[in-house]
Amino acid sequence: MDELLVKEFDIRYINAVSRKNLKEHAMIRLIISSLATHEEIYNLTKNDIRKTKIRTVRLNNGRRTRIVPIDDRTFDILMKISKDKSRRQRIFEYSKNEMDNIVMKYSPAKRTYDVKKLREAVIDILKDCQFFEHDYVNDILNGTNFEGVVDFVYDSHPMFA
Repeated sequence: MDELLVKEFDIRYINAVSRKNLKEHAMIRLIISSLATHEEIYNLTKNDIRKTKIRTVRLNNGRRTRIVPIDDRTFDILMKISKDKSRRQRIFEYSKNEMDNIVMKYSPAKRTYDVKKLREAVIDILKDCQFFEHDYVNDILNGTNFEGVVDFVYDSHPMFA
């Protein structure tokens, strides 16, 4: 079976079965939608979730900040789980190990994912969707070319379709 088809199945599977726990589901959707890292997930506050014409999150890893679009459903779930938090309070108080264990818990049988592997699977699929010479995945990861990234994710990212 084609490697990218397996990865796409796995991503959809992890997303679907994680619905049992809304907070864990929100974290998984954040990884898939925005390519968030452990540090970016840990540092996310309610203040970082923005509702403009395009839903965005500001992701901070301690050294740099990037603003990326997220899909509407992820936005709604993040707002729901953070409704009782202050603007500067962390949404996800999970350690790196806890985040990895959450993703592993929802991984399909015989294929184990953690935050990094899930993120890399989404990156591989998005890279395959780049029909032009410009590297939009790199723009997402670096927080550059916001308008181009928005157009790209709305055309190519399965969460935005």
